[in-house]
Amino acid sequence: MFKKSETTIGSAVATSGTITLSYPANTSAGSFAAYGHKLWVDKFQRLLASPADFTINFGASNITVTYLGSTTIPVGARVNAQLNIEGVDNGELTDRLEETNVRRSSLSNMVVMNLGSPIAADPNGVVVSQDLTAAGVFSVSITAAAAIAAGALAGTFDSPRNVVAAWTTTSVLTITGTDEYGNIMVESSASGTSFTGAKAFKTITDVSASISVTSLTVGTGNVLGLPSFLGADAYITSVKEGTTSYDKGSKVYLNSNTPALSSASQVYGVSPVAGHITAMDAVTTTALGTADSTLTAKTAAGTVGTITIAFSGTAVGIVDSLSGPANTLVAAGGTVEIENNAAPSAGAASVTTVIEPGGALVVGVSAAGTATTGDNRGTYDPIATLDGSTEITITGVLPEPKYLGVAQYAG
Repeated sequence: MFKKSETTIGSAVATSGTITLSYPANTSAGSFAAYGHKLWVDKFQRLLASPADFTINFGASNITVTYLGSTTIPVGARVNAQLNIEGVDNGELTDRLEETNVRRSSLSNMVVMNLGSPIAADPNGVVVSQDLTAAGVFSVSITAAAAIAAGALAGTFDSPRNVVAAWTTTSVLTITGTDEYGNIMVESSASGTSFTGAKAFKTITDVSASISVTSLTVGTGNVLGLPSFLGADAYITSVKEGTTSYDKGSKVYLNSNTPALSSASQVYGVSPVAGHITAMDAVTTTALGTADSTLTAKTAAGTVGTITIAFSGTAVGIVDSLSGPANTLVAAGGTVEIENNAAPSAGAASVTTVIEPGGALVVGVSAAGTATTGDNRGTYDPIATLDGSTEITITGVLPEPKYLGVAQYAG
């Protein structure tokens, strides 16, 4: 459903120009979704859609639209904004909440997303050590597309999932295929010799390289695509992987107090659940001496990252956080190690590690897609080893389960 806000253009709006709108009655910045907004411009007789034609910012007191079109909106044009609110349209449900009776509330849908029982990841399941030229010539055929069509390359997956690849000679690899709804999608690697994709492909129809490569392998990873748009992982209540269930609504907080930081040392925390580290924060409990303290966090999977607590004289309560942690997987009963690598003359710290039970959820991309953005609906990376018999189901409350995300980037 949506709310309307109208205005008449007082001065011409060119590309990158802005339009200011008032909030509809009984709404504020938190009332609206991050996607699905539209503009009707009477002088164009055309409906514009975000994010392709404009972007929108919900400010504290008004709404700012940044116009991205190439044709200037003339003075006197009437603009009618349709501002999307998460939830179904009136009339789709027999029982619904009317704003005249209950404000600031909407009915949502409890949804169970069945991701199937995916087979094991196969890093060369699509391409088995082939050469590929920048002109598109594949070792086994004239082109990659022809090889796939001829059945020489396995271009269809059992479940929508991410693509992995490796090759020799630094190059940009581009994968073209379709999602589970048949929409064309394109994803490209960074310049390098390996690739772990973020988008969930159902089929691969073409593989190309910016520079000729040899020993190319292309296959599947463990990241599974969601069938509906996930706007926030907070919408998900639980995940079931085979016979194991994870409560996604709760988090585990491990507190590790360091000994004196004046010498190298380690402390350990034990996770009671299998899950992923989502955040890590450190705070000085006694003042540091004459140097910063560098704390490195590790799991069995490898180094999570490094936190540097800056020197601050005699002050305590100095906080620093780890952003973009890596190697976040921790097993039930697994350890999280905090190492003090630097040696200030004095000081101590406390480190809090936040662990979310279950596999790693990634929300769908709301902005216009590119060859390097993530999946437009969202993905899930399970903890279980995929084996073709472990069923993965995700349960949550989705405001709009029929929404399939922004348009796929098709090149």
